[in-house]
Amino acid sequence: MGKHWTEPQVEELLRRAVGRSVPDVYDRVAQAPVAPLLNPDDIVPAAPARPRRRFRRLALALCAVLALVLGVGSFLYFNTAAIISLGAEPDVELAVNRFGRVLSASGTSEAGEAILDGLTLRHADLDDALDQVAAGMAETGYLERGGDIPVRVDGGDWKHNRTLLEETCEQMEEAAGRAGSGSHFVAQETGAAQGSAVLPAASASPAPSETEAPSAAPSDSQTAGGVPTAAATPTPAPSQSAPAVIPPPVSASTPTPAPSPTPAAASGAALTAQEAQAAALADAGLSAGDVLFESVELDRYRGVLHYDLEFVSGDTEYEYEIDAATGAVLDRKSENKFSGSALTAQQAGQIALDHAGYTAGGVQDLEVELDEEDGVLCYQVEFKAGGTEYEYEIDAADGSIRKAEQD
Repeated sequence: MGKHWTEPQVEELLRRAVGRSVPDVYDRVAQAPVAPLLNPDDIVPAAPARPRRRFRRLALALCAVLALVLGVGSFLYFNTAAIISLGAEPDVELAVNRFGRVLSASGTSEAGEAILDGLTLRHADLDDALDQVAAGMAETGYLERGGDIPVRVDGGDWKHNRTLLEETCEQMEEAAGRAGSGSHFVAQETGAAQGSAVLPAASASPAPSETEAPSAAPSDSQTAGGVPTAAATPTPAPSQSAPAVIPPPVSASTPTPAPSPTPAAASGAALTAQEAQAAALADAGLSAGDVLFESVELDRYRGVLHYDLEFVSGDTEYEYEIDAATGAVLDRKSENKFSGSALTAQQAGQIALDHAGYTAGGVQDLEVELDEEDGVLCYQVEFKAGGTEYEYEIDAADGSIRKAEQD
């Protein structure tokens, strides 16, 4: 006869059977993520969010790129790209980087040290540095010696050096013109610039005849022109034709032609700044003592190289364009800008220059304007010299200095 099961015993048997056949999924359910809307009471704990490594990697990549850019920029900034030498010894050397900034300036002679005395050129823009050097040359009388002043650029990239050489010669030639000196800055290509310049020609077929031309020239002239035998000695010919201002010797396989005898050979102009000034003054019917030159700049327009000149005389301001090849007057303008004043613009500019201790040739960006301040007619005079900007207010009636500022 079967066993009689009570109700509690049946429930216990069922509970055990279910426990053995159905797994406990509580832990699995508890670890599953539940959306907030489905879990308003936080009964089921939410799974921790994984850290987003994607943004961390992006940040690391950006930091690496930034470090690379800063490293390359620092290297290019503090690395000397070229050395500009001024003078035969040379007297002044400027080390510049790729960004046109002066890294160091040194005077390699007594004259060079005197030129750089009191100048702050480190980390200055090259154009400003050259203006300061030109002003120092004018103040120390370096430009009054006359003759040609060689300019050289040494460095690794000969294309960059050649461009830098042309720009330096052009700027220094303009400064010498403003100073009214007889000196001229002449480009001298040395070192890597010469070798790189003649290397393409050496591989071409005409190169041998070109390199032999200098040595063959004396014998040809003797045969054709009947030059006496005493002048036909081949040894002195190279020394006579070679420029004396080039310190480093040049290899015979890569001869360097002598610099052009034209005063503005560095810029390609046949006329010097002084000759352009003389042409403008002759056309205006004025003399050098009657005018104050504000600017003399060499420029090129539509393939024509010309000088832009601005000067004042009395109450009139003049603007001229002079052809740098022929000296012809391309354009002229004059305007009576300073009428009604007892003092001329030239006199006002000279008062400001005398107060600052400079001459017209020793400053840059000279500007003279007639203006009215507080009912008083006065001249506004501005110029740069020695890395400093000067501003003056000169009373147009009595020539007194109303304001003098330096920056």
